[in-house]
Amino acid sequence: MLSRKQRDCIALLQSGLLLADACDAVGVSVRTAQRWQKDPEFIKHWDDKQMQALDSAMATSQPQPERNLQSPPHLNHLARSWIARAELREKELSLLNSLEEKMLAQFDEDKSNLRIVDRLLKLSERRSKLLGLDFVNTPTLAAMEMLVREQIIPMKHAEMIYDSLRELEDKLCDC
Repeated sequence: MLSRKQRDCIALLQSGLLLADACDAVGVSVRTAQRWQKDPEFIKHWDDKQMQALDSAMATSQPQPERNLQSPPHLNHLARSWIARAELREKELSLLNSLEEKMLAQFDEDKSNLRIVDRLLKLSERRSKLLGLDFVNTPTLAAMEMLVREQIIPMKHAEMIYDSLRELEDKLCDC
């Protein structure tokens, strides 16, 4: 059975507080909370609360057609998590678009305002990160470079791998 402090810590973390802030509020050290996070009962309670929050969020969203497919519970959890992230990404994109529209309108009024230009650039950077457009698969590129340098694979194969990775990244960004 979880202690009151453990349950409070979970609630605070799920409300968006950082671990250090939640620990301060509950009155425990970060190290104690990190130890709790390894406890199977704590993990189960955390997962249950996450699922409850996700289920309530999904219940308020648009109804989905019923499917007769039965998936293993861990896949349902992954699917819900993916759906929740996609919904959050869409909300964030919508917010970024509305901010951009307002800033462009301000920029049309005062084209000499460099602060608006700076904010527009920051919005663009945020959108790129959100969409994964700034992703560079550095470990894979470094491994390919080493394989070519050691003459394990020819440059032609490295280019094919690189092109395939780019295609895959593009497809993932389109989702």
